[in-house]
Amino acid sequence: MNLLGESKNLNMSYSTKNSGMSVKFEFKSPSPVLEFQILNSILTPDQLAELSPPQINSNVVILSGRGPLWLYSYLVHEYHFKRIVATFEPRLNKGIVVISVSDNDIGKGIDIESGKLEDVKLGANGKLKLELLVSEKSNIQIIKVSIEGDRFIEPSEMKNINYPDVDMTKPIVIFGFMPVWLASRLTAYYVHRCPYFAVYDPRIGGAIVTATHSKKKVGEVIEIDIKDFRIKRWNIK
Repeated sequence: MNLLGESKNLNMSYSTKNSGMSVKFEFKSPSPVLEFQILNSILTPDQLAELSPPQINSNVVILSGRGPLWLYSYLVHEYHFKRIVATFEPRLNKGIVVISVSDNDIGKGIDIESGKLEDVKLGANGKLKLELLVSEKSNIQIIKVSIEGDRFIEPSEMKNINYPDVDMTKPIVIFGFMPVWLASRLTAYYVHRCPYFAVYDPRIGGAIVTATHSKKKVGEVIEIDIKDFRIKRWNIK
């Protein structure tokens, strides 16, 4: 199945810059890859809201570039209305689908040239575990990500996620070591189920807001002390 046939023939190089940093976005059809580059190698959370991702006339977008999980989370939300959104997996030289009009596509690989979808394997043996953490000191809900039995999981694990059942009136933070495509998938699933969505970054020591439907601002850092949170064991559907 070729998903690129409906896209118009674009040949676009787009960049956005400001005084504190420079991020370049580049998209050239017929390839659906949107490449980003942090030109000075550093992106701070407060600069996230200043980005201006390009308007892309394509039904498929594959995000690619070196950057923090919270940058990918932000971009996934920016392009969530596309037919397919994927993140580039260099070990496979393919995109991994994180958003699709068909749930059956989630976790599949998409060829960066032809747009063909196919099942892919990394040779990983881990099992994904998600836990909902809550605290009496905060209204934040933490989705804690763990991978058991191995360091990595297969992308196909995303088809069978037991998503914790959250309180949609409270914000959500994802926390833990995970591949870009898993953080992106969790963003896609939860971002419209909460007032704001954030990604914890241990290097910063807080959670960065990547999407908001509240007074919180994109790029705002939320202080979190994980020791204040406990597992809510009855939350899994």
